[in-house]
Amino acid sequence: MLIFNHIVRKREAVMKNFVVLLIFLAVLNCKTIVQKQEIKSNNTEKEVSICILYHKSNFRETVVSKLKEKLLEKNVNVIIDDAFKTKEHSPEKYTYVVVFTGIHAFIPDSYPFNYFVKYKKNKNILKIFCTFLTKNSNKKGLTFKENIKNKPDTISLASINSNIDILVDKIIEVLETKKII
Repeated sequence: MLIFNHIVRKREAVMKNFVVLLIFLAVLNCKTIVQKQEIKSNNTEKEVSICILYHKSNFRETVVSKLKEKLLEKNVNVIIDDAFKTKEHSPEKYTYVVVFTGIHAFIPDSYPFNYFVKYKKNKNILKIFCTFLTKNSNKKGLTFKENIKNKPDTISLASINSNIDILVDKIIEVLETKKII
């Protein structure tokens, strides 16, 4: 009986440590979640709202910051949120939705991917896949596929700093081509 009590106490101690570790990881993870932002433009003529959904990374954070500046210059309402919250952002609510997703082992992040599948018929979604350089990409890791069989636009690129301005300009170009901004 003594050995049994000792084993039970050891197990309880391990479980307590495990719970503390889980709480620590949850708190640590909360710091990396994108905080929702809604920035209204001064434009009263035309109500244009662009929703940007992404998971936080240095590369995406910089892209979104520059994209937000350019959109505000064009008098666009900008809504920014974490890609974990895709359920809160139906494409019908916005003029256009820009969604960034990472790719790991050839598989896109689940929340953005599920969003793409759920709204596959919507034509107001720009999908941006951020990954490492691939054999099929050009020297900068960029590939642009636009309007393939009338599907929403897709941009895939390497997450390298030299691509930031190129990507922001390409997003603006897509929005201007579609006469959204």
